[in-house]
Amino acid sequence: MADAGEDSARPETNRTLLWAGTAFLGLCIVAGISIIAAARNNDDENSSVLANMRTAKVEQRDLVERKNFPAILGFADQRRVTASSNGTVTSLPTEGSLVAQGETLYEIDNSSVILLYGKKPAWRPLSIENSKGPDIRQLEENLVALGYAKGAVTVDETFTTATAEAVKRLQSAVGHSQTGTIDIGRFVFLSGPQRIGAHLAQIGDRVRTGAPVIALTSNNREVVVRAPALEQKLFTIGEEVLISLPASDTITGTISSVGQIVIGTTPGQGEESGRSYIEVHVDLANQSTTGDLDQVPVTVKVEKERAEKVLAVPIQAVFAADQGGFAVEVAPGGNIKKAVPVPVETGLYGGGWVQVTGDIKEGDIVVIAP
Repeated sequence: MADAGEDSARPETNRTLLWAGTAFLGLCIVAGISIIAAARNNDDENSSVLANMRTAKVEQRDLVERKNFPAILGFADQRRVTASSNGTVTSLPTEGSLVAQGETLYEIDNSSVILLYGKKPAWRPLSIENSKGPDIRQLEENLVALGYAKGAVTVDETFTTATAEAVKRLQSAVGHSQTGTIDIGRFVFLSGPQRIGAHLAQIGDRVRTGAPVIALTSNNREVVVRAPALEQKLFTIGEEVLISLPASDTITGTISSVGQIVIGTTPGQGEESGRSYIEVHVDLANQSTTGDLDQVPVTVKVEKERAEKVLAVPIQAVFAADQGGFAVEVAPGGNIKKAVPVPVETGLYGGGWVQVTGDIKEGDIVVIAP
């Protein structure tokens, strides 16, 4: 217990906690009288306050300040598939289902449109008559993978009679006429399995060639950020970011692409709408952590500044002194009743900690306001 002289010699302070805003854009000051000083003036009434005070050690830490950006979590690689002919939609896969190589994307007039894998879209009929090209290699790769080549097809850029026979076996399996020719619109080449994101037409609808029928995505989720163009320097391909999910869980992701500056609406920016922005795509480190979430708002936290191996204390340990500036209360040997204010300068803050410099060293014990 400190004596009266020690109390009178101790400078009075206004206890002011440093609370962090959502993006740590500034410090919000909440004023109050020094808890320890008040407790000393009336031990009987405030002994429980002292008993509930916590302490922490001054630590050497790496601090990272992050800036928050609103974003949307959803499935990646969104695209539309359009009708290959005039007719009536007679079958559609269930929304959210996965269509794999050789399976039906949709039917028009009871005739199926089949998914095959490949990066090059179908742009011409494939037959012996136009027998050369990388699109033929792509077709033959599918025939081999689906088991219709029967060892007779050489995967190259040449459409042979063996290729035509393999095509007939594929056509028989999917219910097409066995012509040995791949007609435009009967097969769709896409990069891999496709998730049915939405029906853009309904069973029974009459559609014309080119009308949208289904929306597809990959089976992987990603986060898309639309950030003001002035923030472009914060986004680097390959950089790791933090993603806050609606349930307050935080997961990690990696920036996969940073788009060019365009003019449009930046979600969550209010008066910023219509100004220039960039679209940033973030791959998730672990797809299983997002459950069934789709098209939900999330927050992406991007590194803004970093300070390595600096002295830091919990933000709640710093307060504004009467004389100006900031201070911490250092408790010798962990004795809170003997804590004395020590002026400090604050620096970078992140993760609930703030950088401090002053007459303070690693291992000193500071008081944390309850």
